[in-house]
Amino acid sequence: MDLRADTLTQLARSLDLEVVLAPRRTLPAVQALIGPPAAGGSVCVQTKGAFSMEED
Repeated sequence: MDLRADTLTQLARSLDLEVVLAPRRTLPAVQALIGPPAAGGSVCVQTKGAFSMEED
């Protein structure tokens, strides 16, 4: 399957989602600016932080 950026954007928008590309270190600020999800919505950010409070 050849998934292009415009196809990914269209698929996300059909699911009432928005594709956001941001540096990992700025994700907390971006999420704070976006705010909590609307009623019935959800925010899914799949990322692994650079730092962890827990030991591996």
